Amino acid sequence: MRRPGLMVAALACLAGGVKAADRPGDAGLRPTAAYRQAVSLGRGGEHVVAFANRRLDRTDTKVRRVLLVLHGAGRNADDYFRSAMAAAYLAGALEDTLVVAPRFSGGAGDCRDQGLDPGELTWTCDSWKFGEPSLSDREIDSFQVVDRLIGETLDPRRFPNVASLVVLGHSAGAQFVSRYATANRIDEGLRVKPTYVAANASSYAYLDDYRPVRPEDVTRQTSQLTPAAGDRPQPALVRVDNPRGCGDFNRWPYGMNDRKGYAATVELDRLKRNLAARNLVLLGGQLDNVPLSGFDTSCPAIYQGDTRLDRAISFDRYAREHLGGRSRLMIVPLCGHNERCMFTSPVVAPILFPEMPREPGAVRAKPTS
Repeated sequence: MRRPGLMVAALACLAGGVKAADRPGDAGLRPTAAYRQAVSLGRGGEHVVAFANRRLDRTDTKVRRVLLVLHGAGRNADDYFRSAMAAAYLAGALEDTLVVAPRFSGGAGDCRDQGLDPGELTWTCDSWKFGEPSLSDREIDSFQVVDRLIGETLDPRRFPNVASLVVLGHSAGAQFVSRYATANRIDEGLRVKPTYVAANASSYAYLDDYRPVRPEDVTRQTSQLTPAAGDRPQPALVRVDNPRGCGDFNRWPYGMNDRKGYAATVELDRLKRNLAARNLVLLGGQLDNVPLSGFDTSCPAIYQGDTRLDRAISFDRYAREHLGGRSRLMIVPLCGHNERCMFTSPVVAPILFPEMPREPGAVRAKPTS
């Protein structure tokens, strides 16, 4: 039974906190000041803003779950924070879950955000999604930000009782998560193995030149069908040997050629091993089957499928059947391209908030300075 106090806390979070924002602005700068924190990444004050329901710089023995949430192309980390908090409330998990939503602010072109903090790192409209360097400091890339957050939230001096870590992204954030799951160099050494959840991604990074091909695809004369449930056949995974005007189909971030940023520092064989070994969950909205809401219609993306749902189904098959991976696919009923619907769906809750032992061996940690 949920306590009334938790309901009050949840409603306060969803309403945007208890006081006005520090300053007005656009994407990601709406009133959630009560939960706004800085995550330091450099000696010169470089940082990203993150929204979190608990202090990141203090010891907290009550935290048993960590949910890191990656925003979409709108860079509205505060909205994603609210959606994740709503999901935690509905799952009855607010009391012991740390929710953290970092913001990758825009610093160029149509993505130039206003009212940023001094020293706040910025990226281009797309570069943050793919682990590329910040515009503000070329030594810091976006994947390193999540490396840092994972390190801090799994620090036994601060959060000694964490037993579950989920890295969740929707839309552009899901593009980030699926590539981060493949590329990051820290997974093997973590005391808690992350679950990477990518919801309604518009594209994925394939690790070779195999792609899903439907019977009407003219790029190969010998397209094959594989058995599938329903009236629409699954595409076969075939090697694209004649891209027919789409020579960039295998260029980063859609493939492995000309990788940039974090991913460029990891050997291809290791990337393949990573994707096969990591706990990747692909969520596809049952109704995210139309090319709307910023859908990627570029030639390399079209090689991955006709809709986001198609692309999730095909990439899951690719990871499992072609690379021998352990990915899982879940089609979320009655959800389209909407993070609130996806995060709060009852079928998704057990993935984001796994059951914890009722009487854990709690650790009492000394406060950090």
